[in-house]
Amino acid sequence: MWVVVAYFPHSNIPVLLPTVRAERFWYFPVIGTALVLGALFAWLKETAGAQPVRGRRWHFVELRGRRISAAAVLILSFLGFQATQAYRHAMDYRDDLTFWRATKDAVPLSAKAHLNYSVMKGARKDLETRLVESKIALKLAPQWPMAHVYTGDTLCRMHRAEEAWPHYAKGFDLGPNERSLIALGLQCLYDEKHLTEHDAELRALAAKHPGSWIAYLAVDTLDHGDEESHQGVDPQYRPRGYNEGPKKK
Repeated sequence: MWVVVAYFPHSNIPVLLPTVRAERFWYFPVIGTALVLGALFAWLKETAGAQPVRGRRWHFVELRGRRISAAAVLILSFLGFQATQAYRHAMDYRDDLTFWRATKDAVPLSAKAHLNYSVMKGARKDLETRLVESKIALKLAPQWPMAHVYTGDTLCRMHRAEEAWPHYAKGFDLGPNERSLIALGLQCLYDEKHLTEHDAELRALAAKHPGSWIAYLAVDTLDHGDEESHQGVDPQYRPRGYNEGPKKK
C-alpha cells in the first residue's frame, strides 16, 4: 500500500502531468519498496540457514568446491546489480550535456528533454545537432512557443534567417508575452540584418496582441534598434546567454 499510494499522485494515472517525473518523486515510494525487500531478504536469510534435505538441495550451490547459500548468492547478486546500475546512472550527472542526452534517450517522447539537449549541443557550437533535436521537440509539441523560437534561433545562428522567420513568427504568435523568447528572436534577426525585412509582419503581430511583450518589443526594436543605446533589442530586456552570469546593470 505504501508503494502504491505514494506513487499514485505522480503516476499519470489520475491526471496526465505535463512533464517528465523527477527522480525525487521516487524517494517516498522507494521507502515502501525497501520494507518489502527487507522482509524478503529476512525470509531468504532464514531459508539459507536450513539444512539441505532430500529434494531441497537448491538451498546451496557449489562454488570452487565450497558450498554457498543460494539465498546469499541471490541477495548479493541483487545488491551488486543495483550498485552497478546506481553507479552507471550517477555518471549521467557528470555534466549537463550527458544529463540531457540520457534524459531524452530515456524519455524519447519528451519535447522538453529534446529541446534542452539541443540547447546543450548549441552551447558547444554543434548547431546541426541542435537543429535536429529542436525539430524533434517541435514535432512532439507543435503548439509550444519555445520549440518554435528555439528552432528559429538555431536556423538564425546558422545564418539562415529567412528559414528562421516562419518559426519565429509562429512562436511570437503563440507566446506573445514570452519576453525572453521574443527578445532572443528579435536580437538574432537584427544581428543578421533581417529585422527590417519583416517590419510589416512584426507590426501586424503587435497589432494582433495589443499590450503584450511582442507589441512593445517588436515596435521598440524596429523604431530604436539602430540607436547606440540599443543595437537591437533594448539590453535590459535581453535574456542571458547559456551559462552566463548575472546581467550587468
